[in-house]
Amino acid sequence: MDGGLNWNLLHPVTDRAPLCEKVIGYYRGDPAYEYRVNDGDKVVAVRESERLAHFVEQCDYHCAVVPRGALRLTDKDAAVRNRTFQGLSLQEAGKLNSYCHRRRTEKESSSLLLEEHLDRSLDFMPALHHDLPQGVWVVKSEPSLGVVYGQSLLLRGSVFFHCPGTPVFGYFYLGHGEKNRDLPFML
Repeated sequence: MDGGLNWNLLHPVTDRAPLCEKVIGYYRGDPAYEYRVNDGDKVVAVRESERLAHFVEQCDYHCAVVPRGALRLTDKDAAVRNRTFQGLSLQEAGKLNSYCHRRRTEKESSSLLLEEHLDRSLDFMPALHHDLPQGVWVVKSEPSLGVVYGQSLLLRGSVFFHCPGTPVFGYFYLGHGEKNRDLPFML
C-alpha cells in the first residue's frame, strides 16, 4: 500500500517541447488529460504528463542553483560536491554573481572560462548574473534565520537558499507550473 499515492517517472519530451510550451492554464491533476494544441494546420493532443515533464525539466534547467564553489569538477569531468566548501561569507552570499546554475556551461559560452580570475574546476557552470533578461533574479537576506535566498521572476515560486558560513544550500519550487508571462512588465 502506498498511502493512496502512485509515483511514476516522468519521461523526457524533447521532441514535443514546443507543443508543451503552447499549453496555458492550470494543471488538471490527471496525467492522462489531453490538452488540444494548434500545431500549424492541425490540432494535436498534449497529455498533462508530457506538459508536467517538460515543465520540471525547464524548472531544473533555469532554477537549479548552487553557490559558487559548492560543486567541483573531478579529473574525470564529473561534477561532485566540494568537501572543502564551507559556505560563502555573508557579504558574498548577498551577491548574485556568487551563484551558478547546476548545469554545465554550454560550449558557445565557454569563453567565460578563459577569464583569468576563474578556476576551471569550480567555474564550469554558468553564473546567474549572466542570465537574460537582466533582473530576472532577486537576492534577499533573512538575518533572523541566517539565510540568503534568491527568487526567480521567470518561474515564480522558484527559490534557492544558502546559509552563509555553512555548507547548507538548496532550491525548491512552489508555484503553479507556468512561466511568468508578465516578466517584461515587471523589469
